[in-house]
Amino acid sequence: MLLRYFFGMFLYMAAMLPIVILWRLAAVRCQSARGVLTNAWHEMGVVLFTLLLVGLASQAIIPDYTVTEKGILFSFWTGPLSERINVIPFHFLKVMKASLQMGEIQYFLLNIVGNILIFAPIGFFVPLLWHRRTIRQVTAIGFLCSLVIEIVQLPQNRWTDVDDLILNTLGALLGCLLYCLLHKAAPRLTDSFKVKK
Repeated sequence: MLLRYFFGMFLYMAAMLPIVILWRLAAVRCQSARGVLTNAWHEMGVVLFTLLLVGLASQAIIPDYTVTEKGILFSFWTGPLSERINVIPFHFLKVMKASLQMGEIQYFLLNIVGNILIFAPIGFFVPLLWHRRTIRQVTAIGFLCSLVIEIVQLPQNRWTDVDDLILNTLGALLGCLLYCLLHKAAPRLTDSFKVKK
């Protein structure tokens, strides 16, 4: 199941790669005209980060759809919203415990590990690519991105879950802490990804 999500992300990322590269080439040209000099490391980082955001959007924002003879049909929720919303924080701990007791690890991998890992790149790439981002700011960015996703999912045939918000924010925080460790160990490497002013 987890591999299916990663494969779905990869397809969208591969399809968007030429567009993202063209966008960055145009951006570099505009920056150069304004006297702002970028570098290859920064641009590769921006391309990779953008593709990861495309992959995230493909699995969390774009509605489920089926291709039929009549065209593409998107799946939206038509029942009461209360049946698709969890507002109880840390409910996932109870579900995870029950799943693991039954010997099922899929819930843990998909909902817990997946929600953390998919947001870790936000926490890692934001301070890597741009100057003066504190842990609090990066965590707030992760929280706001997750909040937008959960709101967008309300009319879709998906769950809107406060636990996703918690786990996504934790993922952004862990990604930022990973960046901090890397920056402490190899500051020249991390600084090479930033645009010099």
